[in-house]
Formats: sequence, C-alpha cells, structure tokens
Amino acid sequence: MDELKTNIIYLGLYLEGTQKLDRGIKIFLAIASSSSIALWAVWQEFPMVWGGIIAASQLLNAVKEYLPYQKRAKNIAGLSSDLQDLFLHAEKTWYSISEGMLTEQKIHESWIDLKKRKNTLIKKNLGSETLPQNKKYLTLADEEKVQYFKNFYIGE
Repeated sequence: MDELKTNIIYLGLYLEGTQKLDRGIKIFLAIASSSSIALWAVWQEFPMVWGGIIAASQLLNAVKEYLPYQKRAKNIAGLSSDLQDLFLHAEKTWYSISEGMLTEQKIHESWIDLKKRKNTLIKKNLGSETLPQNKKYLTLADEEKVQYFKNFYIGE
C-alpha cells in the first residue's frame, strides 16, 4: 500500500507538471504569434528578433503534437485513476489483514494479486512508454504519502 500510494501521488504531481508545460507552450504560442507581428509592425528596429520569435513559434506549433508530453499526460491520467481504484481494493484487503481475518497464505495471495494487477494497469496505460523519473516529484510524493498514513492509519 505504501508504494502504491507513493505511485499515485507521484503520478498526480507528474500530471500537474505536464499540464503546466502544456499551458506554458500554449501561452507562448498565443503571445508569440499574435504580438510579434504587431510589435514588428510598430518597432521595425529588430526585424531579426521578431522574425526569430515568429519562426520559433511556428516551428513549435508544428512539432508540439509530436512531443511526448501530450500522450504521456493522457496515459498518466488513466494510470492514476486505475491505481486509485486498486489502492481502494488494497485498503479493503488491509482491513481484513489487520483484523486477523486472513491466513498467511491468503495474505500472500492477496499481495501477489495486488502486484499482478498493478503491473497489468501499468502495461495497459503506459504500454512500452517509459516515464522519466523526476526526483523532486518523488520526494514530494514520499512526504505526502507519509502524511497520508499518519492521518489515516497511525493510532488505529
């Protein structure tokens, strides 16, 4: 459950970062394409600068759909949702374990089942894609996970 919760939080942070990148690119493109031509017309002093900004925005606009972050954002959103469902299942199973309702064999089977389901969800959502590791997000996810378990499990 610990690792699964960290994964869920990490994916949420990663998705948020990816969405910020996408928003930044869209804002740059909107500003660059609309204001550069107007500024060039008003201040004709730096034609190479304005031309360069316009060319860069056109190039970025042409290649942005091929950048991996857009597909990655869709995959991360799906995986995050699926892992949250799996986490709820794990919490339900943990209750049975903590109350002594399962034998050691059933506990082991549940643990293996959880790992298999997680692997299936990763393959389903990411396929052969990889998710570059972000140490900052991983650190934040670990801190948030610790707080989650302190809030919901310590003292029970």
